[in-house]
Amino acid sequence: VFLIAILFSAALSLVSENRTPLMNIVALRGMQFKAVHVILLMPILVCVANIVIQHGPETRYLFPLFGVITLWIGIYVDKIKEKFKWFPVAVLAIWICFYSFANYQAFQTKGLIEGNKVVKLNKHLIHNLIDFLDTEKITVAYSGYGISGIGSYLSGGRIKISEYSSNPTYKTRQREKSLTSPSFAIIAKDKNATVYQNYLQEKGIEFKTMLISGYQTFWDFSGDNNNINRLRSLIHTD
Repeated sequence: VFLIAILFSAALSLVSENRTPLMNIVALRGMQFKAVHVILLMPILVCVANIVIQHGPETRYLFPLFGVITLWIGIYVDKIKEKFKWFPVAVLAIWICFYSFANYQAFQTKGLIEGNKVVKLNKHLIHNLIDFLDTEKITVAYSGYGISGIGSYLSGGRIKISEYSSNPTYKTRQREKSLTSPSFAIIAKDKNATVYQNYLQEKGIEFKTMLISGYQTFWDFSGDNNNINRLRSLIHTD
């Protein structure tokens, strides 16, 4: 409540001091530029952009307002700090308490903490896939966007996991380098796993497969090299 009161006070102070420039902007009259005019116009422009956007407004598009609000409060606090020397310290203390409580609630909602204790999380399923690939000495693999990014990271770079999409989200150099490796694995699930299963059988490619953490893993391919290489980007996306 105190922060909201400060915000409204800061906004009222800033608008009242710049009433004439605001009227000139609305009337499209010329005037001398000042940096504060950008801070005044930013919230209006952000809200208008959310209204006119073609695919509809989203909450994340309002994030720039946080920076503007912070500047408003900073300008207001700087203005009255000579009269109320305790005010900046009070605002900073309340701000820290507010965000500490907000972070605590967010972590509690996500199940990361319980009371004042940190919750020990279960081992991420991707580690089972990484352990399997390490055991089979496979350093190149292909999977969906979700697994490819986190898998390469959690393996410490030992295993290069790229997207098996024909139009990947990220066209990385890692994907290009992986093409030179003759040995690789495919990690898929649900309908994509079915697509691979049908393709392998249709092309007469011999392979090994195992279900790991809900993902069907294919490896040790034997057959026509061209057909095997098509496995690297078999899933068609827009």
